[in-house]
Amino acid sequence: MLVYQSGNKGQSRSFHVDKVREIRAQAYVMPGESSRKVLLIEDAQTMTEQAANALLKVLEEPPPSAVFILTCHSRGQLLETILSRVVTVTLKAPGCQTETDAANPLRETAAQFLACLEKGQESGALAMLQCYERDRPGFLELLGEIRALASHRLLTCPGGMLTPPQLLKLCDVIDDIADSAAANVGVALLGCTLCACIAHEISS
Repeated sequence: MLVYQSGNKGQSRSFHVDKVREIRAQAYVMPGESSRKVLLIEDAQTMTEQAANALLKVLEEPPPSAVFILTCHSRGQLLETILSRVVTVTLKAPGCQTETDAANPLRETAAQFLACLEKGQESGALAMLQCYERDRPGFLELLGEIRALASHRLLTCPGGMLTPPQLLKLCDVIDDIADSAAANVGVALLGCTLCACIAHEISS
């Protein structure tokens, strides 16, 4: 893993375009000991606009051997052009995740929903969504829990039938459906779409 940080204390606390050019060059150098190279850009919100724009092309079409991870305090601090080319994963500080599944029924529902689809029980998953047909806010909350579960699996690889690329695709699908739900598209239709997309990813 190659780690890139903004300037140290006493130096400019920002990424400039020269640093991004160095990152781009390293992305195209083949890794020596594995099939993938991870380039971690810490505090990506400190990139200047010129530096962020210089990073866009390689984020959109990265080399097959390169994986980029950008960290920031808030996604709102990044340019929309950067956000449109990445998958965002929200993390909490250690110790903040104190609720158990038993104390968070919605999280348990999200886990059961994915479990149904992984077992090929699409009708069972659809049945779980029926109670949200007239509860748009609740449906959006459930989508958030499903996305959080997918993100957690992506980071920790605890098993399950969905591979990392499928989990990334699932996050994109959930974001699209959440946008549609916020735009007043029918919850019943969106629930069917969600189940069909996840079932397709599992079977592909």
